[in-house]
Amino acid sequence: MTAKRLISIVITLALAASLCVGAYAANAVEYPPYPMVEYQYTQEVTPGTVRYMSQNGSSPYFYADYWGKWSPKGECLTASISMALSYIGVDATPRTILDYGNGATNNYHGWGGSKYIEAPFAEAFNNYVNGSGRYSPPIVHLSSYSSGGHYVVVLGRISANTYQVADTNMDNLWTLTLNGSTASYDYFGTPKTDTIGSVMQYYIDNGGIGGGTPPQNNAKIVVFTIGKSTYTSGGAEKSTDTAPYIVGGYTYLPVYCVCAELGADVSWDAATKTVTLTKDGTVLTLVIGNDVMTVNGSPVQLATAPEVRNGRTCLPISPVTEAFGASIAWDGASRTVTITAQ
Repeated sequence: MTAKRLISIVITLALAASLCVGAYAANAVEYPPYPMVEYQYTQEVTPGTVRYMSQNGSSPYFYADYWGKWSPKGECLTASISMALSYIGVDATPRTILDYGNGATNNYHGWGGSKYIEAPFAEAFNNYVNGSGRYSPPIVHLSSYSSGGHYVVVLGRISANTYQVADTNMDNLWTLTLNGSTASYDYFGTPKTDTIGSVMQYYIDNGGIGGGTPPQNNAKIVVFTIGKSTYTSGGAEKSTDTAPYIVGGYTYLPVYCVCAELGADVSWDAATKTVTLTKDGTVLTLVIGNDVMTVNGSPVQLATAPEVRNGRTCLPISPVTEAFGASIAWDGASRTVTITAQ
């Protein structure tokens, strides 16, 4: 391999790594109460923002300075405490926590003047959502995740009993379903049922978020589940008379329901079987059985044609959401479609 070729590869990899870090830095969680998550290294914490703390030495988001002389191996509780405290504005890195205990984690300690709390999960999560940033996200222990169990931090509610969690051993957020003391989740590609061993959080009286309200992501989040006649909009559950479905590998959603959430007007011409969607000067027309949509008169090729089911026009909705400035994401594990609109 030539030196020129080697340099080119090194530059390419460096750019890719920098883009990856940038993509994850200070992301907003898409579910209530919409905290921010800071993945890049920082020496400060901001109330309302969770400073992600990786215990995985091979992760691009592992920062040795957070840990000092201590090994991160097996320290999911330490890292989870650090993340939870950062949300209420308490700067306690794993190094700080482990230095205090000479290598042991004292979760009962009142870091930064905070108070340690153990409570049922429903109570802890309600504290977190409605506590004006004075209550940390709950830390949940999954008893059989590994031989010693595993701690995760619950950041947002997706639906009535489904939550998004931050895992100190993973770089991505994942989904946890809770029913009483039973927890279920995807364990490296395999469905797993577990039990909650404990729930803890921290409270700080003289902190919290300015104005008494948590920072909000202005985006509107709408989540549909395949085969389910209810969906969530901004965390609230709503109903639809036509559940999303899959045909030929394409996920179909009811147009009327999506447009109502996006704030678009819908009109129907029975004679021509044409649906017209209008929002903020953008006009879309779709014809049943025709795989070409028009956007302000310009043709746009669709992957498949709209069809009628239960009296409702349905189609793979991404061309419509994109035309109206929204984004759409598919989660195969949970069989959900998430639409994000500003």
